[in-house]
Amino acid sequence: MFSFVRGITLTSRVLYISNTYHISDSDEEEPEPEPVLSENTILQIKNNDPTLVNLTIEMVENGLDNTSTDWATLGTDIGNHTHLNQLEINGTKMQEIWDDIEMSQKFMRGVTSCTSITHLTLEGVEIPSAHKDSTLDSLTNLRKLELLSSHIGEGYTALGKLLKNPESKLHELKIVNGDFSSNILRDSLENNTTLKKLHIQFHSTNGIQVAWACRNSSIEQLALVDSDRSCEKELMRIGEVLINNTTLKTLKLKFGEAITTTGWESFNVALRNNTTLTELDLSDNSNFNNQAIQNFATVLSNNSTLKTLRLENLRHVTRDGWRSIPTLYLRSPTCQLESLYMGQNVLDGGTFRELGSSCWRNKTLRNLCLRLPTTARGINTPRVGWNPWMNQLTRIVYNKRSIIETFNSNHMLETICYPHDESRLARDMMTCPLMGKNLPTYLLMNRREQDKFSLARKKIMEAHYLNQDVVTDNRRYRGYKSLMETILESTDNMERTERLPNIMAWILRDKDGLPLMFELLQRMPSLCENVGTRVHAVQAVMTVEAVPASKKLRSE
Repeated sequence: MFSFVRGITLTSRVLYISNTYHISDSDEEEPEPEPVLSENTILQIKNNDPTLVNLTIEMVENGLDNTSTDWATLGTDIGNHTHLNQLEINGTKMQEIWDDIEMSQKFMRGVTSCTSITHLTLEGVEIPSAHKDSTLDSLTNLRKLELLSSHIGEGYTALGKLLKNPESKLHELKIVNGDFSSNILRDSLENNTTLKKLHIQFHSTNGIQVAWACRNSSIEQLALVDSDRSCEKELMRIGEVLINNTTLKTLKLKFGEAITTTGWESFNVALRNNTTLTELDLSDNSNFNNQAIQNFATVLSNNSTLKTLRLENLRHVTRDGWRSIPTLYLRSPTCQLESLYMGQNVLDGGTFRELGSSCWRNKTLRNLCLRLPTTARGINTPRVGWNPWMNQLTRIVYNKRSIIETFNSNHMLETICYPHDESRLARDMMTCPLMGKNLPTYLLMNRREQDKFSLARKKIMEAHYLNQDVVTDNRRYRGYKSLMETILESTDNMERTERLPNIMAWILRDKDGLPLMFELLQRMPSLCENVGTRVHAVQAVMTVEAVPASKKLRSE
C-alpha cells in the first residue's frame, strides 16, 4: 500500500497547500476525497496572517471535490491579504472551476487585487475570454510574473496596460505556451523602462515581432523559444536589434529546425558589431550546421565582451565544425570567454586536441563543460577516449618540466565537465596509470586559489623543490635546474644582483617558503648580512630619488 500524505506544511514562513489522496493496491474501498483547502488554511488567509508570505496552491488531480471550497470568497480573502509576497497557483486540472465563468471571474478578480504580491505564477490557469475586467494592470508592485501554459484571454490586454503603466515595477516576465498577441507586447514594450528579463516560449507565429519591440526597451535578458518555420523572420529582427542595442546582455535562442543557414548568417553579421552581450545560448538549434558555426566562430574571434557561451545539443555540427571553436575563437587574443558549455555533442579526438591546445594559450576560460563518456573505460583506459586529452590537459594545467613552464601553465581552468559529473570524473581517474589521473586535483587547486600569482608560486615550490621525484625525473632534460639551484645561481654575486631582495620576498611570502629559506640559510650563512646591506642601499637610493629638486639644490 502506498500512501500520499495530505496536509499543510508551514516552514520558514512559506505555506504549501497540497492535494491529498490515497492509493491502494488492495481491494479496500477508496476514501472520499477531501476539499483542496482545509478550514485552518482558509482561516489563515482570511485573518491576514502575517506569517503567510509565500502561498502555493496545488490543484492538479482529477476527481477532487472542489465544490466544498468557496472560490469566490477565497479570491477576495487573498486579495485583502497585506503580507503575501509570492503566490503560485497550479490549476492544470481544475477545469470544473474554470468552466464556471462567474466563479472564476470572481476568484481571479480577487486574487489579482492583492497589491502586496511581488511574484505571481499562474500555471495551467484557463480563464475564458469573457473576463474583460481582469485587474492584472493594478498589480503595480509586481516584480515577477510567470504565465505557464495559461490562457487568460482578455487578461493580456491588462498585461499590456501594466507594462505601459509608469508606476509599474515589473522586472521579469515569463510566458510559456500562452495565447497572447505579439501586438500587445510589441506596443507595450516599446517604451517600457522597468522590464529587465523577458522569456517568451511559443509554437506559432504569435511570437513574431516580439524581439523588434526590444529595440528601445531596457531589457537585459531575452529568451525566445519557438519551433515554427516562420520564426526565421524573428531571428532577422533580433539581428537588427543587436546592431545598435546597448542594454541586452543575455540572449537565448532556441528555434529547433526552423532556422536555415541564411538566417544564421544574418544573425552572425549583426553579432559582429555587438559590444554588450556577455552571455549567449544557442543550444538545441538543430539546423545550426558546420557552415553556421564556422562563420559564428570567425565573428567571435574579434569579440571581447562575451563571458558565457552555450552550444549544447547541436546534432548537425560535425568534427570539422567543432574544431573551429578552439582554433578560431578560443585562441584569439581578444577572447575573454570564461564559461563554455558543449555537452550532448559528438566530439572526436582531434577536437579534444584542439581544445587542449587552445587552453594552453587561452588564460581566461574557467569552465569547459563537456559530457563525460558513458563508461569508465572511456575515461581511464590509456590511449582510449578521453585519456590522451586528459594527459594533454594535465601538462597544460601543471607543466613541471621547468620553472618557467610551470609559471606559464594554465592557472585559470577549473573544470572540464558539468558539476554533477565531477565526483565521477575524479573517481574514474583514480585507477588511471598515467599522469591524467592527477588532473581533477590540479583543476580543484585552480578553483580554490583566486590569487593566480600565489598559485603559480605554490606550483613552482611544490614541483621544483618539495617533490624530489619530479626534480630527479627532470634531470634528464638538458639545462634543467631545481628551484634551489636557480636561487643559488642568482645569489653567487649578491653585490651586483638587483633581484636578491625580490627573491627573498618571493620565498618568504607565506609560511610555505620557510623550509626553502631555512635550507638556503644553511647553505649560505652570510646571506642575511648581505641581503640586509643590499636592501638598505636600495632604500637609500629610493629616498634620494624621492627628494624634490629644490630641496636637493638647497642641501648642496
